[in-house]
Amino acid sequence: MATPIRSKKLKQASAWYKAQLDLHRRISKKARDLLASILKSGGVQCLDISSRIKDRDSFLKKAAKPKYKEPSSELKDVVGLRVITYFDSATKAVCEIIEREFKIDPAHSIDRGKLLGADRVGYRSVHYVATFSDERLKLTEYREFSGVCFEIQVRSILQHAWAEIEHDRRFKFPGELPPAINRRFSILAGVLELADREFDEIVSSIDKFAEQTLRESADRKSASRPINAVRVSAYLTGRFKDRIISGDVMPGLGAMNKSAETLLAELARFGVKTIGDLVKLIPANFDQIVAEFSRPTTFARILRLAMLLDDPTRYFEHAFRNDWSYVSDDVFAIVEAKYSNIRQLLVEHGIHLESEMRQDYDPDPEDYGPDPEDYDPDPEDYEVPEPDD
Repeated sequence: MATPIRSKKLKQASAWYKAQLDLHRRISKKARDLLASILKSGGVQCLDISSRIKDRDSFLKKAAKPKYKEPSSELKDVVGLRVITYFDSATKAVCEIIEREFKIDPAHSIDRGKLLGADRVGYRSVHYVATFSDERLKLTEYREFSGVCFEIQVRSILQHAWAEIEHDRRFKFPGELPPAINRRFSILAGVLELADREFDEIVSSIDKFAEQTLRESADRKSASRPINAVRVSAYLTGRFKDRIISGDVMPGLGAMNKSAETLLAELARFGVKTIGDLVKLIPANFDQIVAEFSRPTTFARILRLAMLLDDPTRYFEHAFRNDWSYVSDDVFAIVEAKYSNIRQLLVEHGIHLESEMRQDYDPDPEDYGPDPEDYDPDPEDYEVPEPDD
């Protein structure tokens, strides 16, 4: 239901909202793109980075509260950004980057987790009120945004899950929930907080194991250890740690155990049976090779490319078992630069270039429903109300 506009304050607020809407749309996109860019450059992996503009009714509903005398200057969250990280520890890294790259208004920014105290559980999220830095506002493309603030929320995926349930069920319920249900909300918040910590510990343990495996790979005593899925994955995780952080490499040997078994069998037939063999297989310049890929790559592609670069004839004669049927154009170009006969080998084994497969496949767009670009939903207002809302 639309908010009735009866007072002079709301009429002025409504007129201001309409006049500033295009500017707010531009700053929403600009801030979101900038935030995504600097987080990627900082090596922080995030589940989602989104932005929205508070819709008119939500804005007027909040502006109608007696505590706001001049809504146009007092409401700081008309434009909102949200960063959802995989782990709680990553939220701290995101916050450090935001505080460094944006101009923060400390009087209106808040860490809701710290407000809970040591003996309470509940909504945990960091809310910043920010503007672009003075240095960026000197640039022509940012100049029009001088003095325009926006909110940035930072939370982990588990914190986000709890907040969405809290918002949709508790605050939208027209009345007071029974104490038993409120208690269950609190218990759930505590469980998710523990899960957040456990995920952080698991990730930290995996990183330590990968680093240990990488160190052991340089040790002659450890080089003779036979490879298995855990050791191969740990070695590659440590070997390409920076590329994983930057998003250029996706860790893991496959979603199914069969995928890992297939790769290990290929390596064994190729003659890679120990950690020492694996270290010798992957050249020192492989980081630069990975950088040439047109999209993020996988451990499977890295291992197969390494075997092809080592000896494509031996790979197809001994290791290949028709477990894959096409090769990406960038991988083909890398191998062809070293072995001119690679195209002939691919043809002999029924392997196609990815670009050729796309040309041969020409589906009817109508078979797949409407164009996603035709779907233009209203901006979602994801505000979590303040305690007195």
